[in-house]
Amino acid sequence: MPTVILTEKSSVANDIAAIMGVKSKSRFHIEAKDGTLITWARGHLLELVDPEVYSKDWGGYWKWAQLPMIPENWKYSVVRGSGDQVKAIAALLKTATKVVLATDAGREGELIGRLILDHCKYRGPLERFWASEMTPAGIKKALGTLLPGSSKDPLYEAAKARQHADWMYGITGTRAVSLAANVRGDYFPLGRVQTPTLALIVHRDKAIADFKSSSYYELEASLTTASGKAFKMWHAPAEDKRITEKADAEKMMRQAEGATAPLRVTREPGSERPPLPYSLPTLQRDANRVLGFSAARTLELAQKLYEKKVTSYPRTDCEYLAENQKAQVKEVLDCVRLTAPSKVDELLRQGIVMRSTTFDDSKLSDHHGIIPTYMLVDLAPDEQQLYNLISLRYLQALGQDMRYDQTKVSMNANGVEFKAADRVISSPGWQALADA
Repeated sequence: MPTVILTEKSSVANDIAAIMGVKSKSRFHIEAKDGTLITWARGHLLELVDPEVYSKDWGGYWKWAQLPMIPENWKYSVVRGSGDQVKAIAALLKTATKVVLATDAGREGELIGRLILDHCKYRGPLERFWASEMTPAGIKKALGTLLPGSSKDPLYEAAKARQHADWMYGITGTRAVSLAANVRGDYFPLGRVQTPTLALIVHRDKAIADFKSSSYYELEASLTTASGKAFKMWHAPAEDKRITEKADAEKMMRQAEGATAPLRVTREPGSERPPLPYSLPTLQRDANRVLGFSAARTLELAQKLYEKKVTSYPRTDCEYLAENQKAQVKEVLDCVRLTAPSKVDELLRQGIVMRSTTFDDSKLSDHHGIIPTYMLVDLAPDEQQLYNLISLRYLQALGQDMRYDQTKVSMNANGVEFKAADRVISSPGWQALADA
């Protein structure tokens, strides 16, 4: 009776089999040298059924009497075209002494795998393969540190709750609004995420349409020191104290004109730490700003980079790294040097800083921040651009603090306060690692 490993896609099954050693291959599974059977899904193989499957009263024309639609017991059906795959997995599970779930290490991956196990009525021992990177070393580590399947029960319940909420909001909300609108031949889709997002867009659009510009005035003073050095200062009040009348601005200008007063000067050194490695939200934000990628495109490319083993798991909201990842820095830098040699050289010239505020186990969630691995393969142009962005952010996180001198100057000219400030960078530190 074998152990069965269930992955989310065939490429992951092949990667795991390559580490374990391949004895034989068939259409729906791979047998490893130790007898383990490795099989795979193709993403979601099961989906929630339509309303009419629950009750004939929920079928046909939409009516108020049907609402709300809240199933007592949720039902699933096999996704069209996936029947053979599900039957093959079910046959393997009947022979299993243990199952290792190796779908993607996240909420959706947990849902994909657990729904298959539930559908096939598997009730035996379960362990969880959990990897943040699919490099050979990452796979070996995950195989050697399998987690109890029950440790991810909360993740499975959260995934089902999300899926059920989407169904209820979408089905009930869409029908309710469409019935209320009563537009013949048309309907109005609602969604748990799409509708609040649409509301944000509408509110923002309305704010832009309703915006009325208003003029205000600031004073600029041209001054000369006793030694003859010319410079400028400004009277620019905060928003709630802005000068809105031209006559008031002219009065203050006459009041200050020709004044002689001492300058108050303060000089303070300052520093700025580098940013943390990327999470998915911060990567999507910068990829849009720098590369023009949409959030969906960034996730798609980040997933491809992960599957090609050149970056870590992308669906993470964590920006921190594990403390034991300090030991991998040299290997990762050797790989990044292949695409950004001058940046790596600059980092080494500065001196690497492994901050406790970056490598912090107490701040980790299920996955660490998105970083490059120690592997590199040929990438498509868009993939390479995103890889470069991730790599540079990793280098910056290891860079020295940016240091500067902050000078502030102020003067009271007959009751009118003028100010000026300047920051001079004394050592660029991590900013020298930014892409030009």
